[in-house]
Amino acid sequence: MSPHERTGPARLLNLLEPFVVAPWWRFGSLNLRPFGVGVQPDSCFDVLSSRAERFLHRLVRLDRLTFGPEGMPMPSWLFVDGSALPGVISGLGIRAGAIPLRAFQQLGMAAGPSELVPLAMYIAVPARPPHVWYGHNLASLNRQLPEMELGGLATLTKALGLTVMRCTTQIGATQWTSPAIHVHTRFGPLELLTAWTPAHANPATLTYKLELDEEQLSRVARGIRPGLVEQNPFWIEPGDHDGIRALERRIEQGKRFAVVGPPDRNGRVPVAAISRPEAA
Repeated sequence: MSPHERTGPARLLNLLEPFVVAPWWRFGSLNLRPFGVGVQPDSCFDVLSSRAERFLHRLVRLDRLTFGPEGMPMPSWLFVDGSALPGVISGLGIRAGAIPLRAFQQLGMAAGPSELVPLAMYIAVPARPPHVWYGHNLASLNRQLPEMELGGLATLTKALGLTVMRCTTQIGATQWTSPAIHVHTRFGPLELLTAWTPAHANPATLTYKLELDEEQLSRVARGIRPGLVEQNPFWIEPGDHDGIRALERRIEQGKRFAVVGPPDRNGRVPVAAISRPEAA
């Protein structure tokens, strides 16, 4: 194994196995060889089949381990009704027998040694078929399993999922305080559809649109970091709700803005005006 293959995304693709969960009718339209890595038949789960039951329970547990501390875990019924059945779940896992015993016990997942244990997943549902998807959930156990050295897992999982779905435009929502902005901006500028979202339980939530192509996703999967798109952005303080509301008013007046890079060390998010016309 080359030094490059021992680190970063290449190491993760060698260590972990991709999986896909969807209703049976979606599999024919999916890319089941993302980045040239084939999804094995026993790692393709029809959400309507009883064979998927144990794996779905592990995915619900993955969601709770990731979002439970934030107070945002999904109940099991919503996981099926709002995610697995109408959409696609793609991710990376490892056989239970390959996980260090202490780490496996910490996960609290029921699995035999040869069963696949999900370590990360990306969930999206179609927004405007066939190529526009709404990113519903990105969960990763990188922080919970430091001994497994899973750095970059969330970014790779999102790139893998978008490739499986053949997505060209992704819609998403996240909080201004969320560390996930570091991941999402790896894919390019996030055009703001909202800066303040009253319909959300946390109105200090931004809604974004991300344009994608195969080469872009491949660069992300290879660990290539984009530079700051705009050299002179203005900065949004996540706790400055008045400033965020002011930005929302400008968006509703027809102005266009994008998050153009990750938050800085103080958590401030760089935003810039978009001058180019929107594509038809």
